Amino acid sequence: MRFSRYILLPFLFLSLLLFSTSALAQEGTEIERLEVALWPEYDRPAVLVFYQVQLPGGASLPTHVELRIPAAVGEPHAVAMRGIDGSLVYAEYTRQVAEDWAIITVVADSQEVWLEYYDDLKIDGEERNYTFVWPGGVDLGMFAYDVQQPAGATDMVVTPPGEASIGDDGLLHYRGELGPQSSSSILSVNLAYTKSTSKLTVEMGFPDSSFEGTKAAGGATPNLNTFLPLLIGSIAVALLVIGGLIYFRLRREDRPTRASRRRRRPARKEAKEAHQEIDASLVFCHNCGDQARAGDRFCRHCGMRLRQ
Repeated sequence: MRFSRYILLPFLFLSLLLFSTSALAQEGTEIERLEVALWPEYDRPAVLVFYQVQLPGGASLPTHVELRIPAAVGEPHAVAMRGIDGSLVYAEYTRQVAEDWAIITVVADSQEVWLEYYDDLKIDGEERNYTFVWPGGVDLGMFAYDVQQPAGATDMVVTPPGEASIGDDGLLHYRGELGPQSSSSILSVNLAYTKSTSKLTVEMGFPDSSFEGTKAAGGATPNLNTFLPLLIGSIAVALLVIGGLIYFRLRREDRPTRASRRRRRPARKEAKEAHQEIDASLVFCHNCGDQARAGDRFCRHCGMRLRQ
C-alpha cells in the first residue's frame, strides 16, 4: 500500500543511522605518538606511569584505543581524554587480561588519551631501580619517554639515555624518542638512582601535576559518549512521530476516496434504472392501441402491461 512505503522510510533512516554510529564507534585506529612518562616516588613509594596518546589528525571519532599495562597493577589509576575546553575528563574503558598483560580499551571522543597506573619500584636501601616494558600490540608513529628525577634523588641513570633538562615543574627530566614502532615491537626503559630519604616529591613542596591532582581545576566537560545514546533516542522518537503522522494522514486521504466510490454506486444504479424506463412517447398499447405516457408501464386505457 502507498502509506506503508512512506511509513517504512523513517525506520530505514533510523537503521542506517544506528549502523553507521555503531560501525564508527567500533572502528579502531593506530597511534600517531605515544609518550610514556615515568615519575618514581612522586606521590607514592612506587612509579607513577603515564601514557599520553596522540591519535592521527584524520582519525574518525569516537574510536577505540587499545593500550596494554601489566596485569599485576590491577585497574588503571585514571583513564582520561582531552575535553573540548582543553581540560582532562574521565573516559570510559574496559579491561581484559591476556596472560601477563591487561588490555585497556578506551572509548575516545578526542584525539588525546591519557592513562595512569602505579607500578612497583624496587627499593634496596638507598638504591632504586625500575624497568618499564612496552609490549607492543599497536602500531606507533612515534614512541617517546619522559623520566622525572624525584626530588632528593642523585646519580640517576636512564637507559636508553635521554636528554636531561629542567622541566616546568622545576625537576630534572630525561627525555628521548625511539622513533616509529610496529605492533610487534617490544621496548624497555630502565631507570636507577640513589635516594637517602623516603619523602615523596609532592611532600617536598612540588605541585601535584597528575591527572588526579589537576582534574578539579579543569571543570566539567560533556562526554559525547554519554550524550550519543540520548541523541539517537531523540532522533528515533522524532522519526516515529513523523512516521505516525504520515501514516494517519495517508489513511485519512484514502478514506474519502473509498467513501466517494461507495456514494457513486447508488447513482450508477439509479441511472441504470432510469435508463431501463420505457420512453412511453413512442410506445402504444398492443392490446387497445392507446398511446402510453412517459413513465407508464401499464396501459391507462385497458390496463395491459406495456411491452418493453
